[in-house]
Amino acid sequence: VYNMVVPTHVEFALPDRLKGYSSDQRHNLDAIYSGYTADVKPVDVYDSLSYKRDEYIYFNTDHHWTALGAYYAYQKLGEVAGFEPIDITTLEKRTIENYRGTLYTETKSQLLYDNPDHVDYYMIPGDYSVQICHINTSPVLQEATLFAEFASGSNSYSVFIWGDNPLTVIQNPIGTGRKIAVIKDSFGNALCPYLVANYDEVHVIDMRYFSQYQKNAVKYIQDSGIDEVLILNNIMAANTGMRIQNLQNLMSN
Repeated sequence: VYNMVVPTHVEFALPDRLKGYSSDQRHNLDAIYSGYTADVKPVDVYDSLSYKRDEYIYFNTDHHWTALGAYYAYQKLGEVAGFEPIDITTLEKRTIENYRGTLYTETKSQLLYDNPDHVDYYMIPGDYSVQICHINTSPVLQEATLFAEFASGSNSYSVFIWGDNPLTVIQNPIGTGRKIAVIKDSFGNALCPYLVANYDEVHVIDMRYFSQYQKNAVKYIQDSGIDEVLILNNIMAANTGMRIQNLQNLMSN
């Protein structure tokens, strides 16, 4: 079991005049990671992101990280999990322009409107298949693609694995013999595509919605022969009672 708690843009870009409104995320991560037994392997991506803070690793009009920020975290996961990350410079990059995300839609700030983001995503090579149990539809897996390339406007971040859905299963028979389940919030969407390069199967479980597909995630993981699990949350979600309850529900239902 790996655990990755993702710092937010607030930690690296908040103006000095506003820092008193935010807690120290490094201190918080130390408290989280120091509480684990040896059964849980922390994937501490703080330094990986901090060193790259001047690059386009977070959106400015949205609360998520970009595909580049997620890539640096994926590299760190490779160190901990023992796989060789795919080289991002070898991948075809595609871009969705004029993205105005949640920070704009919540505030309607003219400044944010005048300075839109763009969403880059990187095509992962391979002969893989993707199935998704779509949110608010019948609990069955349907054929899909790794990227929802029709995504646009304020929904552009959903280009990554079609956004937040109860379950996404990606099968790529590359012969590693490895399977991983990623229990995630929306930050996981931008990271999961990279894992296709290293795992024969990637099972993406959204802890908020998985009960629409099946009640017990532990049973699902066991029945699927998965022996690696990554739990991924952004730091704000990881500090909420609601997220703790989400995880408990996955184990107990």
